[in-house]
Amino acid sequence: MQDIEKTKEELTVELQAARKLISELWSIETDRQLAEEALKESEQFLRSTLDCLSANIALLDNQGNILHVNKAWNDFARQNGLYPNDVSIGTNYLDICDKASGTYAKEAVHFAKGIRSVAGGETDFFILEYPCDSPTKRRWFAGRVTPFPGESPRKVVVAHEEITERKMAEEEMRESEIRFRRITDSALDAILMIDPQGKVSFWNPAAERLLGYTKDEASGQDLHSLIAPERYFDAYTTGFEKFHHTGQGDAIGKTLELFARIKDGREIPISLSLSSLLTADGWHAVGIIRDNSELQRLEKVKDDLERISRHNLKSPLTGIINIPELLMDDDNLTVQQKNMLNLVIVSGRKMLLQINSSLDLYKIESGTYDFLPQECDLLEIIKGVCELLGRGIGFNPNKVYIHENYTPNDTTGLSIYSDSGLLEIVLLNLIKNAVEASVLDEPIEVSISYDSANCTIVISNSRPVSTEIRDKFFEKYTTAGKSGGTGLGTYSAAIMTRAIGGTIFMTTSDEIGTKVTVCIPKVPRS
Repeated sequence: MQDIEKTKEELTVELQAARKLISELWSIETDRQLAEEALKESEQFLRSTLDCLSANIALLDNQGNILHVNKAWNDFARQNGLYPNDVSIGTNYLDICDKASGTYAKEAVHFAKGIRSVAGGETDFFILEYPCDSPTKRRWFAGRVTPFPGESPRKVVVAHEEITERKMAEEEMRESEIRFRRITDSALDAILMIDPQGKVSFWNPAAERLLGYTKDEASGQDLHSLIAPERYFDAYTTGFEKFHHTGQGDAIGKTLELFARIKDGREIPISLSLSSLLTADGWHAVGIIRDNSELQRLEKVKDDLERISRHNLKSPLTGIINIPELLMDDDNLTVQQKNMLNLVIVSGRKMLLQINSSLDLYKIESGTYDFLPQECDLLEIIKGVCELLGRGIGFNPNKVYIHENYTPNDTTGLSIYSDSGLLEIVLLNLIKNAVEASVLDEPIEVSISYDSANCTIVISNSRPVSTEIRDKFFEKYTTAGKSGGTGLGTYSAAIMTRAIGGTIFMTTSDEIGTKVTVCIPKVPRS
């Protein structure tokens, strides 16, 4: 009886142990099921993620057998007639590459070699960019091979991504660069570029010929230390600091007449045109340099010839003017004959004035003008100019209204000491310019005023100056709206006024018209 009860106790213990084991097994099974569900979810997430990628992706074992592919891989296979037999799951991808034939067989064999190197652990990464044209268009792909994380034997991930757009852009860039090189290599002007630090980054063959430095010698050098005369350094240092931060500067977008120091140490005259270029690393400057040596030599020859010709014309022209003046004293001349002789005199005087103007302008520009002041009757000069213009360009001299503002008892206000020849040319150009700019029969006003030191002449007309030339009214060759205009009238008036110690400026608007003001010392300053 005791043995039976003892057995029951043992059975009870065993039953409890069995229940505990069953509970643990149930827990383990539950955990396993949960793990399997999580794994399935993870696999589904991975598949969905891979299917969202544009690259054609396959997982291979170490023998090259395809274990898994994404949607893009299958879609590409279908579109190119390869699915389901050629590149589907279970197919050996290495065999496909090894047996490839035709145009791209070489690339396929090379790619298979890359797969084997990653699968064998020789390398952890392989990439090959290769062409693979369809029947209708050119295509490029990048094939990448990487190891798949996990235990041995090693598996690899193969991904093919289309890179046609990038390759086309690169090809277009290469062609553009070839065209650019051909243009710059054949250019007669020196073309160069500096980086944001002022170092030479481009130097064409014309720059080598002009400046004496080869491309290798110039590249990486500070441009201004290389070719700029020392007197330009301060201006460059100031200007380059602004350019470095903004790409702007006083020289950008302009053509400058400067000097460059070439390799043998000589300085040559040049024209420099500058522009700015912004890239990822900052502002670059592009310069085009033209050698002005021959141009300056030819201009000097031209100026010399013109000056000699004008000088040689003065003597016979003086005779042409004097002879009609002598004939005018003959009482037997008819009115018509006197008018014709007077026309010859006026035309001759105008031509002589133009010759003198050209000679004086050359002297001022070349620094050889010698200011020899003499007493001048300003009112008589203005009246003479009006009469000359009236006969020369056929306008009524009476349309010029002259106002002289001075105190009648102050006789010193009636004359000044200056260069009468230059004054006549200045006033002729300014009054002629006002007449040509005004509407027919509109008056031209010339106001003369004096103070203790200066004489001020204001020439006014009702027409405003064209907006396109207002800022450069006194610059050389500036003209607008005048047929046959040379753009030298106001320029010569300005530099001649300054040559005799005076000042000149212009104001203009639609409301007041145009006023040109000339201020001349009554007595030359020391």
